[in-house]
Amino acid sequence: MSIENKGSSWAQGLVDNLNRNVKKDSKKLETFEARIIENNLRIKKDQQLKLTQQTSWAVILGVMLIIFVSSYSGSAKSQIINFNNSPNNWVNSPNNWDNSPNNFNNSPNNFNNSPNNFSATNGVYDNRGNRIGYEVPAPSGVINYFDNSGNRIGYKPTGR
Repeated sequence: MSIENKGSSWAQGLVDNLNRNVKKDSKKLETFEARIIENNLRIKKDQQLKLTQQTSWAVILGVMLIIFVSSYSGSAKSQIINFNNSPNNWVNSPNNWDNSPNNFNNSPNNFNNSPNNFSATNGVYDNRGNRIGYEVPAPSGVINYFDNSGNRIGYKPTGR
């Protein structure tokens, strides 16, 4: 064996050793790259899931908002259009003397409204035939409903 051969075998050993280390490092690199790719895929799936959940909540809230707004606007609209039926209308108001329980015409102390008057024609009865109150028409055309104690429990607006 000559020095040149020793040198070349020594160099060859170094090259072989470097090749082995490169192969080990490339396997580590491939494993590392695979982990990065796997992690990126997991992150993308999580983001998609969050986006789906956020979209679902947005859709639910949007539908609820539409229902709320449509029901509110419908009730507000009907109140504005039907002022004749509103208790804020003076004709229907309990503050109007014609509708007041303090008016003798509407009082249970008036014999025409008394539950003791068996010939009264203005009694209001439940489904079992029990008298629960009476009705009294006001001069304005409103029909007021009172319980047997004289408390105003409702009204029927005029048909104007």
